[in-house]
Order: sequence, then structure tokens, then C-alpha cells
Amino acid sequence: MRSLSVIQYKTLIVLVAFSLNLLKAQSTYNFKTAGAKGNFGPTQFQIDSTYALTNLFGTKSEGGVQIWTVPVTGLYRIEAKGAQGGSQAPLKHGGKGVTMRGDFNLTAGTVLKILVGQEGSSGFGCYGGGGGSFVTDTLNTPLIIAGGGGGAGGLTGGNGIDASIGLNGTAGAAGGAGGINGNGGNAVNTNGGSGGGFYSDGTGVFYIPQCSVSSGKSFLNGGTGGQYDFWLPGGFGGGGSGWDGNGNGGGGGGYSGGGTSGTSFSAGGGAGSYNSGFNQLNISGANTGDGKVIITQVISTDLVELNNNYNINLYPNPNNGNFIVELPFEKDAVITVRNILGQVIFTKTAMLMNEITLNEISIGVYHLSVTLNGTVVCNKPFVKQ
Repeated sequence: MRSLSVIQYKTLIVLVAFSLNLLKAQSTYNFKTAGAKGNFGPTQFQIDSTYALTNLFGTKSEGGVQIWTVPVTGLYRIEAKGAQGGSQAPLKHGGKGVTMRGDFNLTAGTVLKILVGQEGSSGFGCYGGGGGSFVTDTLNTPLIIAGGGGGAGGLTGGNGIDASIGLNGTAGAAGGAGGINGNGGNAVNTNGGSGGGFYSDGTGVFYIPQCSVSSGKSFLNGGTGGQYDFWLPGGFGGGGSGWDGNGNGGGGGGYSGGGTSGTSFSAGGGAGSYNSGFNQLNISGANTGDGKVIITQVISTDLVELNNNYNINLYPNPNNGNFIVELPFEKDAVITVRNILGQVIFTKTAMLMNEITLNEISIGVYHLSVTLNGTVVCNKPFVKQ
């Protein structure tokens, strides 16, 4: 094995330290609204433009729901934030969304559906409910859902009601029950809409029957925010529309929708939330503006210690794209190389002695990982020079 000089060794230590920090940063995936506003989620063009230079490049949009594939088997921390209801700062504010956080064991290749809630619209005395943020698998099994806040009240109404970290939505300031057990909220004596839940849309009794479309849609029905005619909509993620012209605020969307009532032109209720992860941290009144979903791969063991335990060698390092990887095992092991954006550029079934040829890659820092029986057992940075 070729040995390094003292200068080369010290240089490599600096590069490794820098690269490990970079690897940690690149194992975090920040899902955003991608500039979308109102009751519809981001288009594919918006997704492509927003994620062009990030490790989420290639994410797909299906009706505004973002489709993401788990890159590596391991432990992931998912943090979802619900959106705020529509506001008229500084006079009145929409209810705040919750933050829900939990840890999940995810398998490489698993496809997740991610809906990032959008803030309720506001203007002309109309304040929509905030959309919830949802993470599910392709079978629509919920992993984590953060409820959105209710829209502010109209002419004489006050602040919207915050979302709940509990399963059920809250009533509006003057009534209109929140949804329970994953269903939409209720609206009474109104033309403004309640929030959608996970399973069912918001419902209600409306002065004008056509205004039933002002209630938010459930996640299973696409998560569109409610909107009647030209009235301003609730946020994507099931937010209900406010009643136009100083009416009541819309209910928030989430696991169970927020309720609302037209009585006294008051504020909408906040949505309920859901968390099936472990090591939970759930916080009410925690988020303003649009929602967010942040997924982070959790590395619970120090990388250097992990590498030493398995006696995995990569040499030479730095190299010209041609190098050797020696492993103490070969059954059920896979070698993967990623660039600094986290994108996979090479993968192969491992042997005890592996000659890797990557002549076409650019000069820079790369990351090689080894998985054994689907679990990452090694992360090693290397430098192409």
C-alpha cells in the first residue's frame, strides 16, 4: 500500500474534516413550497428551478405533492411544520402551524409523498386557513403530519387559532367543530370553509350552497385549499377559504381539519396533527409563514470509529479517479459513490478487493459509502485531483 508523506497526510486530514462536515450537511433534505402560493402546490417547473443546485434535484411533483426516494437505508429524522393562517399584520395574525418531529427507520428505495403546506391567503377582509404538511408512503400510510393554523377573523374578528399537536382539530373562535380521527372540520352559519383532514374534506352548512367548495380538500383527495369563485383561497394542504369581505377565517388543514363559523366574523380553528415516529418532539404555536418538511439522515456512530471497526481501506487518497477499496467482507455489500450534492454517480456489488475507475468525474471531493445487508457501515470521503 502506498504511504503518504507528512504534508500529504496533514492535507488529507483537513480535507477529510471538511468533507465530513459537508457530508453531514448534504444528508439533510429541505423540502419547500418552491414559490407556490394559494391553494395549489408547486408545479414541476417550480420544483426543478428551486432544487436545481441542491441534493433534491430530480424530485417530482404530482399535483403539487413532492415525490422523493430514500437514498440509503438508515435512521432518518423527519421534521414537519404546518403553515400559518392568513393574516393582516400588525392588526391581526393567522393561527400558527405546529412543528412535529420524529425518527424513522427507512429503507433505501422507499418512495415518500411529501406535501408542504402553504400559508393561507389574505386580503380584502378574507383570511384563508393554513395548509398542513404531510409525509406518507406510496400507500398513503401517514408517517408525520403537522397541522396548519386558522385564518384570522374578518371585520370584528381577531387572531386565528393555532394548530394542535393532538390528533383532532380545534373549533373556530365562534364555533364550528374541528374534525376528529383524521377527518375534515365543520363550518356553520357561513360561506367560509373549514379545513380538510387526512381522510375527508371539510364540511359545513353554508348560506350559499355553492360555497361548499370553500372547504379544504383532504390529503387523499389532493390537499387543495378551498376557494369559491374569486374569493381568496386557503393554503395548499387543506386550508379552508375565508369568507370574502370581512367574513370568518378559514379552518386550517392537517390530520384533522380546523372548524369555523360565520358568527361575529370570527377566526378559523387550527388543524390536528399526527406523528408515528419515535424520539418525538412536538411543539404548538411554532411556525409562521409557509410550512416546511426537513428530512435528515441521523448518523449515530462516529464515522471514523465506524470505519476502523470494519477495517475498510480506500487508497490512494487523493487519487486521479482510479483507486482501490479493500473490504473485510463481500456478501450482501454494496459500494456507492456520491458527489457533494448527494447524487449517486456510481454503484456496484462489492468484493473483497474492488478496483474503482471514475476517470470522467471532475476534480473535487466525493463520498464513498458501503452498505452491508442494507445498512450503511462506512462513509469515506476522497479527493479527485
